[in-house]
Amino acid sequence: MKLAPALTWLHLFPFGTQLDCPKVPAWFSALVRPEGEAGSLGRALVLFDAGADVVARDSGTADGVVVVNGRGLTEGSFKKAGFTYARRFAAVPNLANARWFIPLDIPAVTAAGFGLYSPAKRIARLKLSAVRLAARVGLGGWYRDEVWVAARTEPPLERLIRRVLPGKEPRLALSAGAPEPARNRKVSAAVIGVDGTTLAFVKLPSSPLAIDLVHKEADALAALGRQFASDQQIVPRLLFAGDSDGRYALVQAPLPGKPTAAKLTPAHRRFLTLLQSPSDKRPATSFAFFQDLLHRVDILGEDASDLADALRAAAPVLAESIVPRTVIHGDFAPWNVRLRAGNASVSAFDWEYGVIDGLPLIDETHFDIQIGLLLNDWTPERALAELESRARSHADFPAATVRALQVTYFVDSITRLLEEGYVTTDEMIVWYRKVLGLRVASLARVPAGAV
Repeated sequence: MKLAPALTWLHLFPFGTQLDCPKVPAWFSALVRPEGEAGSLGRALVLFDAGADVVARDSGTADGVVVVNGRGLTEGSFKKAGFTYARRFAAVPNLANARWFIPLDIPAVTAAGFGLYSPAKRIARLKLSAVRLAARVGLGGWYRDEVWVAARTEPPLERLIRRVLPGKEPRLALSAGAPEPARNRKVSAAVIGVDGTTLAFVKLPSSPLAIDLVHKEADALAALGRQFASDQQIVPRLLFAGDSDGRYALVQAPLPGKPTAAKLTPAHRRFLTLLQSPSDKRPATSFAFFQDLLHRVDILGEDASDLADALRAAAPVLAESIVPRTVIHGDFAPWNVRLRAGNASVSAFDWEYGVIDGLPLIDETHFDIQIGLLLNDWTPERALAELESRARSHADFPAATVRALQVTYFVDSITRLLEEGYVTTDEMIVWYRKVLGLRVASLARVPAGAV
């Protein structure tokens, strides 16, 4: 089941709740798809532009009610109609193209709800700061559509939060997930206390791919929790992972700190060094990450013939390169990193692509490439020049080893995109393949160097 972004709030109802939409816009009606057998697990009425009188008159025996852009509604309006739970959200940027549902009942909670969004570009950060300030002081005008969600009983998701965080009075901000064409999109939620403190983050995957990724993140967080002391706070603490009301849910503690700048600093490098195991050094080709990558490329067949060739080109150097076992984050980028402890250290969240038995420089290369491609509009030729500069100046590994590890990074990234269903003509895949081709071609033009 792939939930439309405009229906993200459906996660506040029991799994399988059916939507009754008697008078809604055609575009909204087209989004509604049954999750289970009709009427088997309750019914929620959806109303547009309704007032308190309509809610009281039409809700009848419905287990829940959703009102879009209601008139004069308050929490008391729903309590009079028999609903013990009622929350109001701003749909941002609007309901038709919803990415976030920000709670509106308490200004401090509203401002904290934007913690689900970590922009990297400076202009986006400034806009976010302005909106958060407006929300904190209670100003309007920063959203167009609002949604009331009411239920006869407390939502299963909030019951789960109360079990995981006893004694707390939670509020939820919801994210619809990454925009299309992302195939790994999932609903997530920030759990916020009434004082505006972020208490936890929740991931609620729906598609088989998203469920698999969140399972992997739970495994990675559990393993990292055993490897690093909790007071280090370099990775989120796993609070819960398992079934909740027929859905898989992962709950993790927030990380302290603030977003980092879009550049690789000494603090970032210290973090990546912490993920290495100096006592476990082996040929790069012996690690599970490389062996699994060979298998993944083989499964792709004809679509990955160039990737197989690239691995064969890099394999001789990798076989002679003795490197430390390294935990790979898999999406190490500014938007997944927090700066803390007087700007001296960083921590990272979103470990869906984490690998425990991995290779060094994969995360470092990803960080550089994401900034270059997404923020600085690098051409493939500019990317190769930057990669070569890193290879020649790297303090820990010979240039030949760095080049071969960079090849491995690009093969893994392209393989991942293909596995997730992206077409070969996708502009990111095309760009990555051009850089990979340039990097592989350059391997034959430079001396192998001491390995």
